[in-house]
Amino acid sequence: MTKIKTKSEFSPIRDYQKVYGEYYYERKYFGEQIYYNKMTEAIAEYMRPWIKNKVICSTSAAALWGMPILDPIRDNRLIVINNKGHHSYKLCKCVECRKDLQIVERAGFFITSPLETLKKLAKITSLPSTVASINYSLHEGQITANDLNYPPLKRFKKYTNYKLESPLETKGYLYVMALGFERPELQIEIRDEHNRFVARVDMLWEKQKTIFELDGAEKMEMAENRDGYKKQQQREWKLRDMGYKIVRIMWHELSAGKLRDRLFDAGIPHQKIHELKSLAKHLADLENMV
Repeated sequence: MTKIKTKSEFSPIRDYQKVYGEYYYERKYFGEQIYYNKMTEAIAEYMRPWIKNKVICSTSAAALWGMPILDPIRDNRLIVINNKGHHSYKLCKCVECRKDLQIVERAGFFITSPLETLKKLAKITSLPSTVASINYSLHEGQITANDLNYPPLKRFKKYTNYKLESPLETKGYLYVMALGFERPELQIEIRDEHNRFVARVDMLWEKQKTIFELDGAEKMEMAENRDGYKKQQQREWKLRDMGYKIVRIMWHELSAGKLRDRLFDAGIPHQKIHELKSLAKHLADLENMV
C-alpha cells in the first residue's frame, strides 16, 4: 500500500511536476489561466484523501469546470466548504457557506454546480471576468440563458452572449460596448456569390463591411507555420476582394485606445449610450486582464 504523505511533506514544485509536469514546465506557453486550472486539478487530486467529504467551491470550482477567471488570482489554495470550523492548510482553504447550495459530483469530487459557482464569482470577481465565465458556461451548455435571471447574475445578462467562444473574444466585445460602438454580429459565415464558404469571422458589421478579429497565441503560432500563414493570407485576400475591411488585433496589443482608433477609421457607428456608462468604468479592469 502506498504511503500517503502528510501535508507538511508536500512540496508544491516537486509534486506539481509529478501530477502535471508538462503544465508546470510550459506555463508560459499555456498561459496563466490554463496553468491555474491545471494546478487546481493537481492540488485537488493530491488532497483527495482529506477532502473526500468536503465540497470544492468558489474559484477552485470554477477552475474544475474550466471557467476562465481573468482577474489576478492571489490565493492558489484549493477552496472547500467546511461549516464545522476552519482548518485551513498550506494547500487548502476552508470557508463557510450556506447549506442549500446545489452540489454535484464531478471526477469523484463534490463540487458546487456551475450555476452556484457563477453566483459566487459574480460577487468576488470583476464584471469583465464574470462575463467571461458566464459566456464560457453558456457556450459549453453548463447553464442556460434562463439561469441568468437569478440574482446576482441578472445584472450581467445584457453583456453576455453564448457565441463568444473565448475569453479574448469576450474582452474584445466588452471593449466595443464600453467604447460606445454599435454591437457587431458574432460568429458569422461569409460566402461568395456562388454560395461557397469563404470564412467564419469573430465579429462583423455588415453595413460597414468590417470584420473584427482577435488573434490569441494559438493563432499566432499557426500563422508562424508556413502552411498556416499561407491559408490565412488566402482567406484575407478573398475577403478583401469581396469588399471587406479587416480589423485584426493580437491579444497582447488589445487596448481601448488602439481599438477605438481602428474602429473609428473603419467607420463603425459610435453612440453615447447611457446604459453603457456602468461598463465604461470597467475599462481599467479590461486593460489589466490577461
